[in-house]
Amino acid sequence: MFAARFFGFPLIVAAVCSIALGCASRLTDAGARVRDADDYGVVRCKYLGDFAYGGTASGTGRSPGWEDRNRVRSEAAAAGATDIVWRVASSANGTAYVGAAYACPSR
Repeated sequence: MFAARFFGFPLIVAAVCSIALGCASRLTDAGARVRDADDYGVVRCKYLGDFAYGGTASGTGRSPGWEDRNRVRSEAAAAGATDIVWRVASSANGTAYVGAAYACPSR
């Protein structure tokens, strides 16, 4: 009985982690409110930092997709971003979306 409970525990942990990670790539409500911008549109905004996911940043080594952009946008929103300027970073290990996040005054 102990062995069944002990050996089943890692499977339960793996399932919970998979569900949690799968949901993390979904676009949050706050992330959906982050606007795409260009360098000129964020001149009067406060720079919050770069957020990246995909390729080497995610450890997947695959091409970035919408899930990666959604994750970057949601993480930037959690840091207080209202606008994001997109860049693509490429290396031998893959490509990643990089979003420069900004907090801008309301327009």
